Amino acid sequence: MLRLCWRLLLGFAIILGLFFVRVPMAIAQIQPSELSQVVREIELIDTLRSTLSSNFKDTKSKLNSEPEVCQLIAQKLDRLSCNHDWQVKQIASQYRNPENAPISSREKLALEKFANNSELVGFWERDRQGIRYFQRIDLEASCLACHGAKHKRPPFIPKNYPHDLAYDFQEGDLAGMYSVWIPQQKGTIQDVIPDRHFCRRIGQYLAMQSHQSSP
Repeated sequence: MLRLCWRLLLGFAIILGLFFVRVPMAIAQIQPSELSQVVREIELIDTLRSTLSSNFKDTKSKLNSEPEVCQLIAQKLDRLSCNHDWQVKQIASQYRNPENAPISSREKLALEKFANNSELVGFWERDRQGIRYFQRIDLEASCLACHGAKHKRPPFIPKNYPHDLAYDFQEGDLAGMYSVWIPQQKGTIQDVIPDRHFCRRIGQYLAMQSHQSSP
């Protein structure tokens, strides 16, 4: 019986260690194939944006809620960040969501670079922490339903975004850019906060140990 208690306590301690200790991962070099994948993934998302937004090109009545395309693109970018250990964002000087505002001088300079060269589609930059890719987002005619004249914006925009700046655009204007940062050092395993799933796994482990030790 005493041996069983020690095994249960040891197993519990091991699981706690796995969940609460930050374990640094190996530093991995950025491979050319990963750079190609960045461009490919952003191109796919930009194509999806154009395809979905085309549904609003001939919209005559005002929209009552945020178009699904905006939410879907944001979700796709978040998923890229999670799946590849990248930091993927949309950034704009005339932003609607404050989360898309340029923060660093690097981001502001990148936007200026696109604004000063309408032929520039994308470019790379390297720093000591990793590699960054920027790709322009040009406004399409279908986007004018929400990003056209300020007084013609759908009612949900000033209601949900009182500090909105993303209006008075013309077709072909620079709307913003995609930003992808690939860290040279791949991240560390994040702390895991215990929740009901964690507690259930602990219970399952202890039950299994008890079953294996019973005669």
